[in-house]
Amino acid sequence: MFRTSALFTILPALVLVLPLGTHAQAISYTLRNFPGIPVHVVTVNLNSPHVTVEAQLAAGGPGSTETFRSMLRRTRPAAAITGAFFDTRSKYPVGDIAVKGQVVHRGIVGNGICVTPEGRIEFVRRSEGVATGWSGYATVLCGGPTLVEKGRVVLDPASEGFSDPGLRGAKRRTAAGLTASNKLLLVSINRPVTLKRLALIMQALGATDAITLDGGSSAGLWFNGRIITTPSRSLTNVLAVHYRRPEPYVASASSGDKM
Repeated sequence: MFRTSALFTILPALVLVLPLGTHAQAISYTLRNFPGIPVHVVTVNLNSPHVTVEAQLAAGGPGSTETFRSMLRRTRPAAAITGAFFDTRSKYPVGDIAVKGQVVHRGIVGNGICVTPEGRIEFVRRSEGVATGWSGYATVLCGGPTLVEKGRVVLDPASEGFSDPGLRGAKRRTAAGLTASNKLLLVSINRPVTLKRLALIMQALGATDAITLDGGSSAGLWFNGRIITTPSRSLTNVLAVHYRRPEPYVASASSGDKM
């Protein structure tokens, strides 16, 4: 288990894409440069009443896959990131998932990104969530391993049920974190980094709690009409951000991939 307060030096953020619409600051995108590591960050202001966060499954439900582009076209989120790891043979996610207050899949590992009916996000240890049947949450997506907990880097994959020794190695990564000011961070790193480096980056970005999401060939990030990170395989689930009333916020992409 690693516990460290060491931070990277963050170079000034380059804002590449700005959200459109009346509530322009609800969701934004920046490219942050750590030493030699470009980090793509979508920030969701959870203090805004105009956004909602939910898990979304492939069209065929648990045990099926769908291309990232197809999922985006079908569900039309304002932002989305790759969700939980899944077994590439069975196509079932490895962690629990709940949608609209109903547990739709039971997994065996990871900890939960949990969304209350009021839109508050909590990071919940799986042992606690399973004990209560994830009661009280509208959305649950169990990812992992945990990267940051209560402001400290905490890496202990085995304690969360992750047994793959290659998990700590360098690969493309995605992660989700929550800041002290109630901002959700959806992060994608397209260069190979270790799990420890990812944890330190999430801490440096201001995350008080953060967990790993699926990476490697599954890594995907979408924002406001642009696929920032493209998965090279189909996915079983994503974590998506929607405007509660999407009509005023629809904007065409001026660059990058379109749906």
